[in-house]
Amino acid sequence: MKILFFNPYITCPTGGGVERVISKMHRFLTGSGHLIFTAYYRNTENVCDPIPDQMRLPEETGDSDANRHALTRLIEKENFDLAINFGAMYGTGSRAFVEAAAQTGLRVISVYHNTLDWVLWDHPRVRPLMMRKLLRTPLRMLLGLAQKLPGRHNAHYTSRHSEACVLLGECYFRQFRRLIDRKTKRLRAIHNPLSLDPGADSFERLKDRKENVVLFVGRLTAQKNIHALLRAWKEACREGWRLEIVGDGPEKESLMSLAENLGISDSVSFEGHRNNPEDYYRRARVFAMTSIFEGYPMTLIECQAFGCVPVITDSYPAASEIVDDGRNGRLSGPEKFSGTLRELLADGNAIDRMAREAMGESRKYSVPEIAAKWNGLIHEICSSDDNRRQE
Repeated sequence: MKILFFNPYITCPTGGGVERVISKMHRFLTGSGHLIFTAYYRNTENVCDPIPDQMRLPEETGDSDANRHALTRLIEKENFDLAINFGAMYGTGSRAFVEAAAQTGLRVISVYHNTLDWVLWDHPRVRPLMMRKLLRTPLRMLLGLAQKLPGRHNAHYTSRHSEACVLLGECYFRQFRRLIDRKTKRLRAIHNPLSLDPGADSFERLKDRKENVVLFVGRLTAQKNIHALLRAWKEACREGWRLEIVGDGPEKESLMSLAENLGISDSVSFEGHRNNPEDYYRRARVFAMTSIFEGYPMTLIECQAFGCVPVITDSYPAASEIVDDGRNGRLSGPEKFSGTLRELLADGNAIDRMAREAMGESRKYSVPEIAAKWNGLIHEICSSDDNRRQE
């Protein structure tokens, strides 16, 4: 099959979570014999080893007429069999892509790489309102209405003109129907694949390398709520343990100042950005995440693959789908997080038991498992297209 990827940003394996997933998909789909071409309209900083055959669209305004015309010409010239829209979640550019595909008769699979109410959590003025549970439902209702209004960026249009809408887990089906398209029957759940491979290591082999480290990996942004993690660490920290924060971002300076003010600087280290955090996963016994919202966080499934036990807040639908509290990690309400973390650090046997379970659970995110699901969906869509043409 000849497949066109669409993503707002240039794609490389050292980029953000979405770009890492796309890079992995590019590798396993080309390995399955598919030909992949990618269209995008924005560059990012520190691009390293981008995937091949990418074309930048003429304008950074994603839904511009110039981009729509460029996409139409590209589709007509290359005669693609299928398109996969990785920009569905973020609106801008997605409608232009879907319109170009519809104009040329190209079938589209749209992928949603986040919680579907992310725009409410991400807006600095709306976020404080979303923190109040009583206001979340009415705000989500307003968002759902806005998605259905005529407009250049509405997600309802993208859904209605896609052959399948791929969500990161079944936990998002209900949210999708409430916010975007109540009547759709085209939903599919395909998890993100592991972007790091622990190989054949068993927990017993990894155990000897483990240290008393609580790990966080990710961007240092408001979404990740690392201020809450530092405050929880002040309450939960035990002698002989340390917190390692791997990542960079706009909140780094304020986080370092907070650690100093809380008097925990001696047990907290800011490691900066790492293209490959595998060594950190292999050493850490516990992984901590206090995000305000997430989609299906890559770092959460990565830590489990390396026998690093997650302790996370239940602030997004995928949290309880990934972590079964007490079996392969700990799940906590935000207000009880420090107590949950403190309890886990005091029980080494529980950490080892959950680490074994987490490693076993992570196999369902392996590249072969996810590749088989994607190849199955691609075959299904293209086969139905062939049958329709024969009719």
